[in-house]
Amino acid sequence: MSIQELIRYCSTKSFPKDEIIVVEGEPGDEMYIILSGKVNVLLNSIDGLPIQVAQLDVGQFFGEMCLLDEGTRNATVQAVEDTTLLCIKKNNFEQVIRVQPNLVVRIINSLSTRLKKMNEEISRIQSGSAQLKCEQVVDSAARKKAHKGITGVLFPENHKSYELEASSTDEHYLFDKKVQCPVCDKNFSSKTLRSHRLNLNNVEADFRKRYEKIEPLWYMVWVCPQCFYADFYLEFGKLAESVEQKLRQRMKARKDTEPFNFSNPRHINEVFPAYYLLLDTFEACVSSPAKLAKTWLCLSWLYDDVEDQEMSDYASRQALDYYEKAYDKNVGASIAEEQRLVILLGELHLRHNSYDEARQFFLRGITRQGSDDLNQHARQRITDLKELIK
Repeated sequence: MSIQELIRYCSTKSFPKDEIIVVEGEPGDEMYIILSGKVNVLLNSIDGLPIQVAQLDVGQFFGEMCLLDEGTRNATVQAVEDTTLLCIKKNNFEQVIRVQPNLVVRIINSLSTRLKKMNEEISRIQSGSAQLKCEQVVDSAARKKAHKGITGVLFPENHKSYELEASSTDEHYLFDKKVQCPVCDKNFSSKTLRSHRLNLNNVEADFRKRYEKIEPLWYMVWVCPQCFYADFYLEFGKLAESVEQKLRQRMKARKDTEPFNFSNPRHINEVFPAYYLLLDTFEACVSSPAKLAKTWLCLSWLYDDVEDQEMSDYASRQALDYYEKAYDKNVGASIAEEQRLVILLGELHLRHNSYDEARQFFLRGITRQGSDDLNQHARQRITDLKELIK
């Protein structure tokens, strides 16, 4: 495949280090070939930060599915370093393959690999190891006994004010990104993680990732300071028109409210409202239980950090309830995703002393096609349970 010849027919785009190139779930009409640099391919995680599933280098490509169907992006792609891409659009794809037929062979090989994996998943699902049923659910039970806040009902009743501030060294792991709000169209700047600088320290039993010198949870949610639309930073702006209209109606009710701003360094009493505004957005969007569960799980971890055991237990209970809904409404998750989900459900049941349920989920987490590390984790937790209930 001659890149030089392709350049005659296609445009190029450059992205600085850490820039998000495409976002999982958004529509697209381009595929990309990497001319220089590297990119990470990320999938949304059930338990917090996105999971890196691949790193692509010069000559490799992504986004080809958007040329072949009307679907949306199936992963988020982020530049690891300054990266230049060759862009092949749907409207010139036929011309490109006439010039470079070898590109078709490479795409077919890529699709063949994906189809093989899909067939394995279908076989697993038909054998009864996963339930396929898609339904969007929003449960307002978690908002009972709440007091008034920025958006009307915001914090649970026993939420408090806390004393915790981010370290000034966080700046080393962050950069300022200009963002346009899809709801009010205002521009603002938001702190964004430099993912390549994060150094993983350890992973806890409930899959919380601990990093050296920074807590990424403090920066995972972007909030528009004018209209209070909030979302996880990798998903910010991916809204259907009907959802935008609902959020604009809410914005009118808040027109006299003071703008929401993070200080620098950031304070924990600004981080908590960001997550509760995120829940508020998800309520308006009629979001999936998995998104609500992930948000409550992050909140439980943040309450752990401020040593509020009562609120941590409350948030983790909400996470458990929503993750169980997500499991019951499973949309054909991959083996890896399902294995992580059932083990996480085991951990949450264990935290709330539901030992029988915890054991059942840990047993489901042991699977021949799953990760060896997760299989070992599940076996160890079953052993721990036996010791606990002696």
